[in-house]
Amino acid sequence: MPEITPTQFAVLAKLEKTESLSQNHLGRLVGMDASTTKGVVHRLKKKGYVLSTPSQTDLRRLDISLTADGRAFTAKALKTAQSISKKTARHLSQRELERLLALLDKI
Repeated sequence: MPEITPTQFAVLAKLEKTESLSQNHLGRLVGMDASTTKGVVHRLKKKGYVLSTPSQTDLRRLDISLTADGRAFTAKALKTAQSISKKTARHLSQRELERLLALLDKI
C-alpha cells in the first residue's frame, strides 16, 4: 500500500486487534524503540488514522487507538495484504507454508 510504510502497517494491524494500547506497549509489540514508535504514531495521526490520548490511569502514558478512518483504512489494507500473501504462497503445500511461517516467526 503506497499510502503507508510497512512499519505503519504493522502498527495499524496491531491496533486493529485492540481497543487501545499505550504507545510504549504498542512499540514493544511491533518491535520498535520508543523514538521510532513516537514518529510512526505522529505520522499516522497526521493521516487521521490514529488518535493519542492521555491515559486515564497514568498521566505519563499516551494511549493510542484507531480513528474511524483508521479502522476503515486498516480493514482495506489487511484484505490487500491477505490477497498478496495468498498469491505469494500459492505454490506452497500446506506443510511448506506452515514451515515458512514457523521460520519467519523465528526471525
